[in-house]
Amino acid sequence: MKRFLHHGKIPLNSIVDLAFHHQPPPNPVSHVVNSRPAIINIHGIFGSRRLFRPFSKPLANALNTDVYSVDLRNHGDSPIAQPFNYVSFTKDVIHFIKKHIGDKRPVQLIGFSLGAKVALLATLCSQINASKCIAIDAPPYETVAVDSVLVENYELITKIINQEIKIEKALKIGKRNC
Repeated sequence: MKRFLHHGKIPLNSIVDLAFHHQPPPNPVSHVVNSRPAIINIHGIFGSRRLFRPFSKPLANALNTDVYSVDLRNHGDSPIAQPFNYVSFTKDVIHFIKKHIGDKRPVQLIGFSLGAKVALLATLCSQINASKCIAIDAPPYETVAVDSVLVENYELITKIINQEIKIEKALKIGKRNC
């Protein structure tokens, strides 16, 4: 990301191929699996597909279906590209579904925060066969702008979430007499 910011040349792409993790079903009998909805997990603003890693295998096993966790553009291992908005995220997810799952097979989308809004928008698209959408922690109202401290420390926060930076010790703050 830094290399793009320093040169001011973030590519402009209307659709990008999303990085993803595929958890196949334990008993992949093609005619049975293809009739079951595939599940697509979509992370929040500071996340990546790793957020859903603990849930992918249990979901695939319990439902005997394919489970995909995607990295939205500018997140995880997906390409960095402009624009950075809900429409672009949604187009990328729809492209992913058509390319990797197909437009006929039912899909169920699970989204968290930013991913929840993307999942809801994708569910409205007639180009895919979305049978269900689970939106987690997505307020149905307009939210205030992201605090500048979060924006300024985005890369650091991402490294902490992805466990690239280990926090060894917190500061001790004693009780104060108030």
